[in-house]
Amino acid sequence: LRFPKTNEHPNEYENWWVDGPWEFSLDVAKNREGTVVKEFGDLDDNGLGLVSVTKTPFEITIDDGQPGADYFTVALDADGDILDYGSSSNTNTFAIQDRDVSRIDVYICDYVEYMDELKGYYWSEDYESKKKEKTFKQLLDERALYHKEVVFGE
Repeated sequence: LRFPKTNEHPNEYENWWVDGPWEFSLDVAKNREGTVVKEFGDLDDNGLGLVSVTKTPFEITIDDGQPGADYFTVALDADGDILDYGSSSNTNTFAIQDRDVSRIDVYICDYVEYMDELKGYYWSEDYESKKKEKTFKQLLDERALYHKEVVFGE
């Protein structure tokens, strides 16, 4: 190796420090303005359903009662398009920037069926032509284990 110290951590090539009397103070307050919480408590005997949906100006978080690894929750905006996941660690948090979320549709699907069959329908190259016959929402209406329309209004 030309720079053998790069295999060590920390090392002078990848890590830098500035010594000094650093002191920070940040005045941060949580702004709950524009947050809407819809409570449902709508769970069936198998635990499938919707506990609540929280909408902030930035994201929507769905509490589906954590039905487990056998299920997958998907949300569609008012135009019937899949909402993007806000983070990789929480697939029940959805980013809403530039989307019409005055109304959303929440679906809980069988995990394997969603991953192997359903999501591929939406993401296929020919979806624009396929949706003339059947939209992704119509497909989910037929195949999902649970569905709830959530209206926020604007």
